Amino acid sequence: MQTRKNSRIILASIAFSISLTNIFYSTTIISGLKDTKERIFGVLLIDNGKNHNYFYADATNSSRLLLQIAQTPRPIPDDVINITMEQQRCRRHGLQYGNRTTRRRIFWGSLLADDSWHAIGSVALETYGIFDVAVFVESNLTQSLYHRDIRFFPGSEAWDVVTKSGIFGPTTKVIVDYYYKKDPNLRGLEREHAQRALIIDRWKQEGMTKDDIGYVSDADETFTRDFLRAMQVCLVPEFEFHNHCELPLVRAHSATFEGSFKCLTSKWKRTPSLVSLSLKVYCQFAEHGVLLVFAFSKF
Repeated sequence: MQTRKNSRIILASIAFSISLTNIFYSTTIISGLKDTKERIFGVLLIDNGKNHNYFYADATNSSRLLLQIAQTPRPIPDDVINITMEQQRCRRHGLQYGNRTTRRRIFWGSLLADDSWHAIGSVALETYGIFDVAVFVESNLTQSLYHRDIRFFPGSEAWDVVTKSGIFGPTTKVIVDYYYKKDPNLRGLEREHAQRALIIDRWKQEGMTKDDIGYVSDADETFTRDFLRAMQVCLVPEFEFHNHCELPLVRAHSATFEGSFKCLTSKWKRTPSLVSLSLKVYCQFAEHGVLLVFAFSKF
């Protein structure tokens, strides 16, 4: 994990690849339920599908159960700002609470392809009710220009899961856009980055303002819920005092291991070109005051 020099922020949360075990971490999301037996897997007892349409696409076994849990309507326990709790939250992340009475909106963006339902569902559980807008971009070509079938096409069961099920929250608007450009000179990370540019266009169309946060990650990565909430209310130096395109962002790097947790590798220690390319793509929009939060694994 790295932080910008002289920054007061402490990234107590890191970007990490999601696994099914995060279902249990996300108990805080539905901690408002009175009976502890109703938490997580017991949440299915709330309506048993009687008052809600569930979408599963091709999910089976544990991933199907995960999607059912993630789609079950429930309250958002941390939706209302509690000054005492926000002060404590900010201190946990090395920040100060500036007496905000409203949260910064978060506009999330991610590429989408053959990601597992375990990953998508787990991220949805952790971030339930946090995003105002979530934008996915899918391409019919891989980074190496091999053809792939669009998985989340309009009207498909997979599309229903992410856009109609309420998996990311009762008021979160979810959009899936598509990138079809075939340019033989656009490969690898450059192609991936061109796809991410569509996310910015969608954010603009959805009314993003200078006080909002643009959050870019992969579909299987997320900051912790507590950290995202801190970004919404705390005084974040990167947001408050940046000079236009001079790093108006918070960035997290995750540790990379090879074979064992004892084998920490420095292979990805240096920030790769993806981040500098990201700044080039987003810089023009950032000049208008948009705040950017990045979460990438393997850095």
